[in-house]
Amino acid sequence: MLKKFIFLLTLLSLFSCISSDDSVVSVLHPRPTMKSEYFDIINSHTKSNHVTRPIETVYKLHVTSLTPLVMTTFNERFEDFFSRTQNFIETGKTVFFVSIFSPIYKESDLSNEHEWFSHYQVGQKKYTPGKIVRLKKSKLWNNFFPYTTEYSREFLLYFNEEIDISSENSKQPKILTLSNSQAKTIINW
Repeated sequence: MLKKFIFLLTLLSLFSCISSDDSVVSVLHPRPTMKSEYFDIINSHTKSNHVTRPIETVYKLHVTSLTPLVMTTFNERFEDFFSRTQNFIETGKTVFFVSIFSPIYKESDLSNEHEWFSHYQVGQKKYTPGKIVRLKKSKLWNNFFPYTTEYSREFLLYFNEEIDISSENSKQPKILTLSNSQAKTIINW
């Protein structure tokens, strides 16, 4: 009985220390939900693949094409969250946001040019990435890309040319290929 009484007093003292100031307002960021216009746009520009062997996962891959439409909605959401514009995703290039999970952590490093190979093919022309940037802070990215987890690794895959990948503007096949020593994933856009 005494323990309950001490616990109750402690709890009451904690609540009495909390004060509210009407001149300070906090707003929680909305949790990512799949039922929103933002995520409809992200999902319509995302391709996913779960590569497995008979009893094991080789890797899980999610790739979002950062088209002008995706970047506009991303920039608006980023500015709503942080009251500033984002300056880490370059414009004027073809960019893909890639999230990868592998049970063997070192095999999920897309920026390791000795482990991963990638190219983007439009029609008969192949492009190799100009730059692959490893992104940190997975919790941040989960606010924008719902498939990121604390176990996945995120990358920006840059191609130096701005390649129009919208199907309505070009009938040429557009293929992004990502491969490592375990598997190859071919993504048709």
